[in-house]
Amino acid sequence: ARERRLDLALEYVAGVPDNVRLYSVLLGCLNRQRDLGGVQRVLRELHARGHEPNAWALTAVVSAAGKAGDVEAAEAAFREARRLACATTAVHNALADAYGRAGRVDSAFALVAEMLSRGDPEALPDSTTFNSLIQAAGRAGDLPRARATYHRMRASGVRPTERTFSILLAAAAKHGPRLTAAPSSQQQQPSAPSPGRAAAPAAGPSPASHDNTESRE
Repeated sequence: ARERRLDLALEYVAGVPDNVRLYSVLLGCLNRQRDLGGVQRVLRELHARGHEPNAWALTAVVSAAGKAGDVEAAEAAFREARRLACATTAVHNALADAYGRAGRVDSAFALVAEMLSRGDPEALPDSTTFNSLIQAAGRAGDLPRARATYHRMRASGVRPTERTFSILLAAAAKHGPRLTAAPSSQQQQPSAPSPGRAAAPAAGPSPASHDNTESRE
């Protein structure tokens, strides 16, 4: 059924003049459905009809390949964007996310370092860029790197978003050390106070238990 719907969509798009934008919309829809096969089919059709994909279309291709774990396909689409001079921030972000999903954290950071060194106004890091790096480091369990990237984000003048904090909290919850240790059997059964003497208050958490709490900056 999905193939038939795609057939009908391609048939319609092919009959519309100057239809590169419609191909891009179709690629975006297929990307959201995580349909890499459909994305690649539409891209082939786009090329077969003598059109060149735009940044929006190639962002969808890179993103779909990344979600499918096909880093080589993501890199190939990124190279095409470079060749067509449409490797925008969105295209870079899609590749950074693909690297992060594949566990290639250093590749993601190297890509963003290259964005900064090039200084292309059409491909400068934004909040999505830094969020992808923070998430990549968090997935790898590298909390210091994730937090350092957050501070670098702030220092770069890029404003954190709600997603930024969500990613940081998720990484801390998954990979961070426990805040408190389970009480021992002796702690659970305190000795009875001596006659005529008030019971001592329960001991509070040790200072060390606060050291592992993530800052909410």
